[in-house]
Amino acid sequence: MSLTQIGLHPTTQQVLQNLLKNKRLAHAYIFYGNAQHKKAAAIEFAKAVNCQQLELDACSQCATCKMIEHGNHPDVISIQPQGNSIKIDTLRQLRKKLYYQAPSGFTRFVIIEEAEKMRAEAANSVLKFLEEPPSSMVVILITDQVQSILPTIQSRCQKIRFFPSPLQERIQHYRQRGYPEHLVSIAAQFDRDLAMTAEELEQLLHQTILFADQLLSDAIDEALLTMVHWSQAQLSAYTAELLDALLFWLREIAYFQATGNVQYFTHWRATLEKQASKQTKSLILMAIDNVMIARRLLNKTPLKPQEIIEQMVLAIHQRTLSHDNGWQLIFI
Repeated sequence: MSLTQIGLHPTTQQVLQNLLKNKRLAHAYIFYGNAQHKKAAAIEFAKAVNCQQLELDACSQCATCKMIEHGNHPDVISIQPQGNSIKIDTLRQLRKKLYYQAPSGFTRFVIIEEAEKMRAEAANSVLKFLEEPPSSMVVILITDQVQSILPTIQSRCQKIRFFPSPLQERIQHYRQRGYPEHLVSIAAQFDRDLAMTAEELEQLLHQTILFADQLLSDAIDEALLTMVHWSQAQLSAYTAELLDALLFWLREIAYFQATGNVQYFTHWRATLEKQASKQTKSLILMAIDNVMIARRLLNKTPLKPQEIIEQMVLAIHQRTLSHDNGWQLIFI
């Protein structure tokens, strides 16, 4: 695969290709925006910069491209959060490694995923090697929440915004990954690339549909019990996807109540019709409001995912918004 094949929005793709064409790399970038492919683009960019065959893209055939693509190149380093944060020890080990020069003619890449999860100590550690970068090195911070990155770090990075790619490209992306047709159109509605397999998405949707039925049927004890059964690892990894899937399902119910048609959840039409027939339009719209508030809180507050979802469940049960100023939370 290459930069031109991963389904980037044309604007984002052009920015990256211009960087390769001009051969003037900054020492640090922030890849941000609620869009797919930021991690894939970082890998493909590292391949393109260091490709042995091509200048403006990655050939994906040379030894360097293959090593980077398979995660085996020692000088293309990927850092991920452990739990809810990026650990300072991980960054200290990284700094020790950066003391050693990369091979001649090779540009080392450090890719920090979910960079918003750097706490103060970890962020300051990153800031130190951004202030005094080793030669021939590029740092790429990947985030959906650029506002959570320290301003001092932002000021030392060039920002590249990732816009959502066109719908048909996203659909084709999931087809190529082997998703069955009844999941492809749903997966394409998410505003970021799903890390989960088709089987994991199917399981998530089944859980979401059951959870929605419990919420709308006022079975609060069952809804809370469903949350207890979700593992903390699952809730931590997929809270955003869970809330998005719940929002898609509730919108589908509202659409069916208004038109009698189903857009995306055709595979679950019978279940959708049953839930739609039992609930009022006003309840569905109120539930949609609360899910949107919960989704916004997930990006804005230090609350744990379980606490946010519990607040959402209780608000729907009480037929109110999560806060008296609930809608203000969407816009603050």
